[in-house]
Amino acid sequence: MAAAMSGPTQVRQFFLSGQEQWVAQAMSVAIELCPRGECRPSLPDVIDMAGRSIISETEDACSMAGLDDVQSETLMEMSRRGIEAFTKACGMVMVEEIRAGRAEPDWGQLLHRVDQVLPRTLHV
Repeated sequence: MAAAMSGPTQVRQFFLSGQEQWVAQAMSVAIELCPRGECRPSLPDVIDMAGRSIISETEDACSMAGLDDVQSETLMEMSRRGIEAFTKACGMVMVEEIRAGRAEPDWGQLLHRVDQVLPRTLHV
């Protein structure tokens, strides 16, 4: 990470261009790995927890890599965009599900649809 962020502009841009998509995909994986059952938190709660965890881990990685404030904030912004893209894709799919009369869709099916919609919500 430090080498990419401190390297030539092209290397940095390539690294950052993948961050948003990587974070959005990590959100999907985090939700997919959420335990099943009656005690499972709501989808918005799981999205919130996953997003907070990714932001915290990104902050820690920036600190350990020795990135300066500008580099760290740039990486954090791309991470936030990935979380926002995932959240927007979830919202779009949920609206479709509600319109189809399915107020409580299966999370596996929901995530499959989110993966299909996600490219439209990414900024890259």
